[in-house]
Amino acid sequence: MIARGYLLRYGPRDCRNFASPYFPEAPVPNRFVAPCLLASALVAATIQAQPAARPGAAPAGQQNQRPAPTGDSLPETRPVERTPLPGGSPVPARGTVPARSRAAAEVVERRAAQVRTADASASQSRPDKEDRYAPWRAIDHLDGTAWCGPAGATLNVRWTGADDADRLEVRAGVWQLTADGKTRVTEAPAKIEVRLGGGPAQDLPLREHLGALTLQAPAKHVTLRLVQGPGCIDGVALQRQGERLAWRFGIDPAAAAAFPAALATLRDVLAACDAVRMAKLAVFPLRIEGRASTNAKQWAAQCLRNRGPALGAGIDPARDAAAATSLAPGALQFPLKGGDGVDWWTLVWRGGGWRLQGVE
Repeated sequence: MIARGYLLRYGPRDCRNFASPYFPEAPVPNRFVAPCLLASALVAATIQAQPAARPGAAPAGQQNQRPAPTGDSLPETRPVERTPLPGGSPVPARGTVPARSRAAAEVVERRAAQVRTADASASQSRPDKEDRYAPWRAIDHLDGTAWCGPAGATLNVRWTGADDADRLEVRAGVWQLTADGKTRVTEAPAKIEVRLGGGPAQDLPLREHLGALTLQAPAKHVTLRLVQGPGCIDGVALQRQGERLAWRFGIDPAAAAAFPAALATLRDVLAACDAVRMAKLAVFPLRIEGRASTNAKQWAAQCLRNRGPALGAGIDPARDAAAATSLAPGALQFPLKGGDGVDWWTLVWRGGGWRLQGVE
């Protein structure tokens, strides 16, 4: 019933392109893929057995839909942007551009305009040797990661180049996307105090663990304080005319300056399926579009058999460097049109150079 209701509401989905409701560009944890595939199989069988619709009834994809959320309400937990259109679309006429290809191109084109540089710090964080509760976890675009601290602790987020932002959003607690496509929130603080820029402190209004403030004037930073008890903050984001801005953080100037050249080198290596150069450029095991390679030689063989040269042909070093955002300090990810959808390329700064970690 859950699977059937999910499909009736959202339509068929590509399980590996399932996206976060808050940061649609974030990659999908592999643990969600298998349950999604199982649900898709159950859904297919259920839909085939479904009786014909009554005259005047709404189409299957429109039944039992909730109204669209208002500006201050919690975003619905559903795939957006990264999710391709349902299958079964007719082959487009010669000279036309498929809708999925147009959507992918639009994501790539507008991404650079969304990127803003940010930095996060805290007065105190929950102790952890792996930085699982570090301040940057509140701006890393990922579900299930968060800054956490004791009562009275403060989180400070500063940014540049966002004078055009008109809304601040804060996700209280740890938000996790479940296998059935719903959001579970844990460790949400009972009360958060917010100080925007140099303004006075005030209580952050929370609705279903989501807080929002309208920016009446340009701001450069926000301070959030856990007033009642310990807790976590999953995300801090800015909006501009209804579109969320994306953060870049934790990249030192030398690494940032070297990024466009690394993309140009990556494009050349892919064009030649060059195993020798890829051995120095990638982190192995390397996973590209679902295919894993344990070493450069294996990768080169797969590159020649598949569409390796075409995969990197669309890399534009200047454009893609401007569109790159952070997943963690020293890690950048950028979108690139691939096939009918968007591929997400991740590079990490190691040993004084950028190395390809994967393409999904």
